[in-house]
Amino acid sequence: MAASGNNTEPNSRQRQHTLRKWQNKFVEGTDFDNWGQPVEADGCYQSLTGVLAEELQARSLQFSESDEVILRKILYAVEKRHQFLQSGDTTTDALDVTEMKAIAEGESCSVTILLRH
Repeated sequence: MAASGNNTEPNSRQRQHTLRKWQNKFVEGTDFDNWGQPVEADGCYQSLTGVLAEELQARSLQFSESDEVILRKILYAVEKRHQFLQSGDTTTDALDVTEMKAIAEGESCSVTILLRH
């Protein structure tokens, strides 16, 4: 890719592309979860937690501070759901899919795209 005079534009496009990929993985996981397919849902959640944690540590896409707060909330929610699915404990009052989605709802920043579908 040729360098442009505006260094933020390629990074912004890359962030949007990455957010769309994360959104697709989040939606895929919640769909599986809603359809009663916990193994498939957990695979999606595990994949998503890996890439979110990696990005939050590397900070390569230079998300704003408010975006990082939302990403950390999403990461927390998805990790909690993953832990529940791994435990197989149906007696625990666990985080359900609706609660997981609601954790970051109402926030007004670019990463809330993960929660829309």
